[in-house]
Amino acid sequence: MSQSNSTGEISPIEISWFGALCDDDYEQLGVPQVDLLSSWQHCSEIVRTADRLGFDNILLPSGYDLGIDTLSFASSIAPLVQNMKLLTAVRVGENWVPQLARQLGTLNQVLNGRLVITSSRPRCLAKLLMVHIAIDAQQKQCVHYAP
Repeated sequence: MSQSNSTGEISPIEISWFGALCDDDYEQLGVPQVDLLSSWQHCSEIVRTADRLGFDNILLPSGYDLGIDTLSFASSIAPLVQNMKLLTAVRVGENWVPQLARQLGTLNQVLNGRLVITSSRPRCLAKLLMVHIAIDAQQKQCVHYAP
């Protein structure tokens, strides 16, 4: 399948998967299962399988409740991902923006430019991107933004 981009050209559709970092992986909706709770073993298996099966992207969500820290997990799994992008959810307000920008820049280097960032707070993300652009000027790197 394909879709038109902003220039009118036809581009392929990205197919993404969901990494269950927030203890929300169930066989039956709303029925928690101990073996599907967020853990390095379970979540890394999801990501490695999605990468092996050819998915373009995987969402690594961020939650307030139980689960695995998104950036720690993304940094740990990044060397094991061969082709797929990591769509990493960040909570900009929970971190000091310049430090978060540096962490994301480093993670993007490990992923060879395959980091995609999303946030539920676009204004905070815009602030992060302004700080990151300054860091990128020195590193000659770019972090992609997924609105």
